[in-house]
Amino acid sequence: MSKKKQSPHVPGQYYGYSLQCTRLVHLLLGATPGATVSLEVLEDVAHHGKDGDVLVQTKSGLESNPVADRSVELWKTIRNWIDGCNSGDIDPSKTSFQIYVAKPRRGGLCVRFSESKTDADAVAAIDVALASFYGKSTRSKKADSIPQPLREQLDVVFSEANRDVLKQIVQRFTLSSGSGHAYEDLVAEMKKALIDEDVAEDVLLRGLGWVKATVDVCIEKGLPAVLSVDEFRRELTSFRNKLKSRPYLPSFAGAPPTEQDITANRLCMYVQQLQLVDSPEEEIFKAISDFLSAKANIVQYAERGYVNRESLLEFESALKTLWDNLRKLLELDTNLSDERLRGRKLALQCLAERRRLEGIEVPDDFTPGCFHMLADKPDIGWHPRYAALLRGER
Repeated sequence: MSKKKQSPHVPGQYYGYSLQCTRLVHLLLGATPGATVSLEVLEDVAHHGKDGDVLVQTKSGLESNPVADRSVELWKTIRNWIDGCNSGDIDPSKTSFQIYVAKPRRGGLCVRFSESKTDADAVAAIDVALASFYGKSTRSKKADSIPQPLREQLDVVFSEANRDVLKQIVQRFTLSSGSGHAYEDLVAEMKKALIDEDVAEDVLLRGLGWVKATVDVCIEKGLPAVLSVDEFRRELTSFRNKLKSRPYLPSFAGAPPTEQDITANRLCMYVQQLQLVDSPEEEIFKAISDFLSAKANIVQYAERGYVNRESLLEFESALKTLWDNLRKLLELDTNLSDERLRGRKLALQCLAERRRLEGIEVPDDFTPGCFHMLADKPDIGWHPRYAALLRGER
């Protein structure tokens, strides 16, 4: 059966949305105390301080150059800023305007706008742009050759009524770009802000998670996504201090499992083990989440040198011993003759345990996730006859 070809636009769209969150963290790192930053309020992302706003339109630049002279994206962005100024939502005298492209991209007119910091420079840059599109007149043959989607934006941007607003925007406009590696760029920024290179990436992951969680809560409550710089820095500082003293191991698990993850894991042996003892749906969902989280964290702890592999084997051995002891105790309970009930009780007792790794606290989902990894082998099981039942014997 032939596999349906995935649309090439989906990853690009996701990257564009993801880039907004990445840029939001960048603004938070460089923001002034007491300021706020926002997502999709006045612009893709924005910084709001006592001296005014910085509006940032983020663009991936993956498939095309969004700041090319004839890019509809470029002129639509400027047109939107003009509309915001005319409506009173944006004060051009107290606002800085920025286009950020994740990859190094340039356009002659956009660069010229970005370099125009005086009134005279802005007027000259606008005149050059006008001539490049319209020639001597908006009714010239050159003007008639402009594609209609682009012409719709240009006619608003360069209208006489908007000339003064456009001049202010040009004077306060900046074009900036990344290296084409947004995450690595942000790690570099984090190292500058924190200095502690050994924990910079860990703290960054915490910051990205905090931003996503905070934005999600705002959206769920129907509130504008406005984040406090001070709260963000308190969160990062607190987490950094914990990492430096290392009282516990951080989680690198990331987002919760997707529908695809859940569907795929339902076929795994550790889920079958839970089904053998009639575990309800919510416990199976949590098991999948714990299993994937523990699996991801084990890889990260080993790669980052947080724990050595022998310690992980010792941790696994300790869990098997605990399981065996609890299993034997339940066998002595004459009131538990129902095998499924006894197996579910064993599972619940094991999964409620929280053990340290190398004497260090681990995330709450780590111990139960490791139990599920053992059940997946299957080195352990919940039902008293789990081995036979998994082989299809009754």
